[in-house]
Amino acid sequence: MIFPAMREVGTRWKTGRCDVEHEHLATESVRAWFARQRAMAPPPFRGDPIVLACGPKDLHSIGIEAFAVILGRRGWSCRLLGAMTPSGALVSAVRGVGAGAAVVTAQRGVTRRAAVEAIAAVDALPGVGVFYAGDAFIAASARRDVPGIYLGEDVLAASETLEARILSPGR
Repeated sequence: MIFPAMREVGTRWKTGRCDVEHEHLATESVRAWFARQRAMAPPPFRGDPIVLACGPKDLHSIGIEAFAVILGRRGWSCRLLGAMTPSGALVSAVRGVGAGAAVVTAQRGVTRRAAVEAIAAVDALPGVGVFYAGDAFIAASARRDVPGIYLGEDVLAASETLEARILSPGR
């Protein structure tokens, strides 16, 4: 329900039918709800942590925050780095927590190139599963030559894909 509602808020903002303060209020309300959901998740019982981040130029973190909620409820320890995560900070976090996987998102085509560079930086690390998602990668042509595994548009299916790849790397 949240994704269609936030898309509608974004559409209304773009067309001038809602002000930036309305968009910010809606976004922060959703983010606060996600934070409460993450806090109520069971203690992690799965393997290595998963680092989640937006690409270096991407401000839109709702999708990755929703993904953190789902993964947390499935027993994964997640480190959520949030919006505009520089490549160096992402690599440092992956190394620092001994992450088994990293997920990078980009929502706009203009932020895609920087996200791909971040994905490639993590892909260069041995033993780390690399995944990506977001509207900037919906078109098959936008995924050409991007390292890692595209998670698609459905966060529940994405969690299953990520889990299957981490738990059975040969798949």
